[in-house]
Amino acid sequence: MHFRNLTDEGEILKFLQHGTLVGLLPVPHPILIRKYQANSGTTMWFRTYMWGIIYLRYADIYLQDIFYVLAFYRLTRKKMLGLKDCCL
Repeated sequence: MHFRNLTDEGEILKFLQHGTLVGLLPVPHPILIRKYQANSGTTMWFRTYMWGIIYLRYADIYLQDIFYVLAFYRLTRKKMLGLKDCCL
């Protein structure tokens, strides 16, 4: 029984149960395993990615430190210039 002559659902099921699909489907390509070879583009991408992760992970800590530094700077500047709290 050839697969092109099948028109009924029962015939198709019978063909699939007792037949084979060898020759009907294309042969799959072999799986190739390659070793990673670094280049300048991927190295730069990975470096940028990692620094982005580090920045996002610790950005809130650094922002808090910056606010403390700015507050300390403003206080010391006011004292050095002899300004009152209403200025700056």
